[in-house]
Amino acid sequence: PSEEEEFAILLGVPDDLSIGIHKIKVSAESQTSYATAEKEISIEVLDCYNMKASVPAYIETCINEESVIKVNVTNIGVSPGVVTVNTSADAKVINDIFYLKEGDSQVSEIRTTQTKKGQETIEIEIDYGKGKIKKNITLLNKDCNEFSIETKISEFICPCQSGFLEVIVNNLGKYSDNFTIEVEGILDDVQERTIDASAKDTIKFQIDVPCENKGSLPIKITTSNSKYKQEKTVILEVPKTQECYNTTVDISPANISLAKGKGGLFTVTINNFGMMITRYVLEAAGANWAYIDPENITIGPDQTAEAYLYVSPVYGTEPGTYPVSLVVSGDRVYTGGTVEVIVINETYVPEYANETAGTAFVIFGTKNLGYGLAGVGILLILVILYLVIWDSSTKKEITEEPERKEVVMLAEKAKEEIASIKEAVGKKEAKEPDMEKEPEKKKPDLKEEEPDMEKEPEKEEDTEKGANAGDVKFSEVIHTAKESEFDNEMVKIHNIRDTSIDISNWTLSDGEGTYQIPANTIIPAKGYWTVYGSTYNPETDKKGLSLTDKHDYVVLLDSNRKIIDKYSW
Repeated sequence: PSEEEEFAILLGVPDDLSIGIHKIKVSAESQTSYATAEKEISIEVLDCYNMKASVPAYIETCINEESVIKVNVTNIGVSPGVVTVNTSADAKVINDIFYLKEGDSQVSEIRTTQTKKGQETIEIEIDYGKGKIKKNITLLNKDCNEFSIETKISEFICPCQSGFLEVIVNNLGKYSDNFTIEVEGILDDVQERTIDASAKDTIKFQIDVPCENKGSLPIKITTSNSKYKQEKTVILEVPKTQECYNTTVDISPANISLAKGKGGLFTVTINNFGMMITRYVLEAAGANWAYIDPENITIGPDQTAEAYLYVSPVYGTEPGTYPVSLVVSGDRVYTGGTVEVIVINETYVPEYANETAGTAFVIFGTKNLGYGLAGVGILLILVILYLVIWDSSTKKEITEEPERKEVVMLAEKAKEEIASIKEAVGKKEAKEPDMEKEPEKKKPDLKEEEPDMEKEPEKEEDTEKGANAGDVKFSEVIHTAKESEFDNEMVKIHNIRDTSIDISNWTLSDGEGTYQIPANTIIPAKGYWTVYGSTYNPETDKKGLSLTDKHDYVVLLDSNRKIIDKYSW
């Protein structure tokens, strides 16, 4: 009677028991008085031996260059363990065996050199005694100095002409590199460029073809970077000169008979059978009363253009045959033709000339004023042509007048309707407010309605009594002492929060004994609290902590018996 007795329950946790909180009911029954008592105990089952490993899913590697794969292993269990890292690849593992405490991480490096381009998968195995983790990594092996070149050149460049050769360098590698492009042949030139990784650049070379060159001319292009060299040859076709600038001139008719003072007209047809766009200059020679229109013509390959050669022998020109030459010149072109103007022994007088007009011809019928009369004759021809054209267009206008008037009326009516619609829209816009330009509503003055939060004095934070797991951690645990066991053992706790925490009546436990932290024990913000073995396990206290040298642990519980942190060794 009035005595207590303690007993121990040995728990064997099955392998298939889930991680988490489990409840155990303990009951006692008196065999004499038939009294009973029950108590429910909560037990947290932890994953004591567990590791986590992280590796990249894939990495790009350069062939014939060493690549490093980093494997990060973290102990997420509560028990320490030895970790071994292995790989299936022909690689070298740096830091392949290491020891991890709870929550610690370690990086292991796998160094490998690939010799072939392409994709390859390697397997990495992390063995921590209680289990294994396997990870696959895909290696994308590429030539990090690889590049390609493309060329563009004119289909042909004629003699005495210039063209361009373009070399497009595409850097397919992983690094920015310096490139040298050398051209040999009809053109000797060297250019250097720096091209970023996965970028391209176009290098342009000007080619000047001498007048004597023709046929197929090879051009050698050599492109090199820090590691490789590529050579390529392109062929430039240079046509013969007559193929590039082949031009013919046709003039019709071959001759014209004219009276003095009368004008005539020759049609000049220029055919560009060459391969170049050519600008031609036309000149008339042999008679001071011959001129050409237009004097300049530009014609493309396989195109034709026309010009007109006007002749009008002046008064006083002696009867006879007068050759008139036409010279057509251009780039590498000099050609033309000759026609004949036969001047007969007559004087041209317009049929409609009246007495006044006749008098005028007599007055100007001198050798010195011959040019003026020739101009008058041409003017008369133009007047007659204008009358003919005006007459036909006038007839056409008269026949089409009713239909044209109807179209004009419809257009005017449409203009009036559009104007009325615009006027109506303008009135509507004047009445309705512009939603897009609606003035912004005035915001309330926060300074008048709300207190000035910035000027309010900050309140000092109160010491908190409650805490969550992770707010307070074991900073240092010394469980092995060679001289005085309890004097040198130590447990140090760290408050990682920005506010102080009251740990009064919290408990340190090793599963066998406990130590209750005294009242009014406060750890300041970011501060520490330390208790030594002589305090938590005095020789007179059989229930205090008794940390063994191996295979033991210590748990920190708050006043509600909630686990805040744990440490094992």
